[in-house]
Amino acid sequence: MSESYQRPSIAATEFTADDGAVIEYGNRWGMDTTPDEAYSRGSRPERFAGLHAVADALLGHLRANYGCVIEEGLALVPQQGGMGNQEVTSVRAVRITPSTPDAAPLIFEYLDFPSVQVHAGLLHAAPAPTCGCDACDETLDTAADELERVVLAVAAGEYKEWFTGGFSPALHMSITFPGGSSSSAGPLRFSSLPRERIKAARAVFKTLPGGWQPWPARAVSPH
Repeated sequence: MSESYQRPSIAATEFTADDGAVIEYGNRWGMDTTPDEAYSRGSRPERFAGLHAVADALLGHLRANYGCVIEEGLALVPQQGGMGNQEVTSVRAVRITPSTPDAAPLIFEYLDFPSVQVHAGLLHAAPAPTCGCDACDETLDTAADELERVVLAVAAGEYKEWFTGGFSPALHMSITFPGGSSSSAGPLRFSSLPRERIKAARAVFKTLPGGWQPWPARAVSPH
């Protein structure tokens, strides 16, 4: 019998400004105008350290409930193209591949920010936190919410990625989760993804007329 996912308990930590005042992340600016310098500053990144524990818990949940194969190694991180983010470094990567080829694989990329980037399917990546700068004012909870939404939606078969052709070929993504959904689309001519990845993905998508499917349940050994 499958078990529902439970977020691990992470001790709350207070962070203070130079004047000793507690920083209320998530409500830092209130009704005030966000200062321009906050967009290029990411103070107290250690507030996101618990995301690595959340990623570990999600991996454990997937391993326990679904038929899958797990591999580990930094070489598993896909090439993104472009300049990339030179300010963060990958410290661990885990790929978890469902045992049926029509279900989308996941790669958990642990970063030293600290943060986690999940590579879903073949061509998309979801970072948690989404940004991490002071202006965005994200919290550990909001970043963990996003990480969990993406991973659990992929396993449930609620994640889609596809191409459209015509005058301006484009790459699309959609994800549906309890209480909402999100989507994106962008012309391929502006994509920084390596052409090899796009070509390989096109070939795979042609074998998936129904798109990515739910992950297969883990077989239970008879007693």
